[in-house]
Amino acid sequence: MIKKRGINKTFQSITEAAALTVYRREVYSEYKRFLHQLRLQLQALHSLLHTFSLMNLDQWHLLKTKKEIQRIHLDLQLLLTKEFVFSNDLKRVWLSQILKDLDKK
Repeated sequence: MIKKRGINKTFQSITEAAALTVYRREVYSEYKRFLHQLRLQLQALHSLLHTFSLMNLDQWHLLKTKKEIQRIHLDLQLLLTKEFVFSNDLKRVWLSQILKDLDKK
């Protein structure tokens, strides 16, 4: 009887160990699936942040360009006003310089 109980306990221990091993594998598999999903979501978030930063950078460049155009427009208005006190030759030189600056950009 003692041997029978010992065999039953050993069999029960082996069964529990096998069940625990299977359970650990399932948990590990679920954990790997979870990490994979998390990685995909982080990649999507990274892509969105990259796109957002590029949009902000483009908007900043557009704003900078708009301000530059406004400055040039004001310079041209000043150049062409009747209140401008310099001679016409100087106006032409300044206008040609502004046009050269525009060509460079």
